[in-house]
Amino acid sequence: MMDSIQRKVQQRQHLMYEEMIEAADVIIGNVKPDRLHAPERLQWLQLNSAGADAYVKPGILRSTTMLTSATGAYSKAVAE
Repeated sequence: MMDSIQRKVQQRQHLMYEEMIEAADVIIGNVKPDRLHAPERLQWLQLNSAGADAYVKPGILRSTTMLTSATGAYSKAVAE
């Protein structure tokens, strides 16, 4: 019974997450690329990390979506 409830909760959370992505104009953070399916409303995705290679593959973002990353943001702290 508990497994069934947990599965239903996880399914609902997944749907809510998908709905939030589809409704967003801006996302700040690292959404798994396989969760993005070229959301129509998304205008800007700001990654917390430097690597953006997975996000430039076809079908992940629309060509009109601005993609920025944190390249260089942590370099001074790491160097110290």
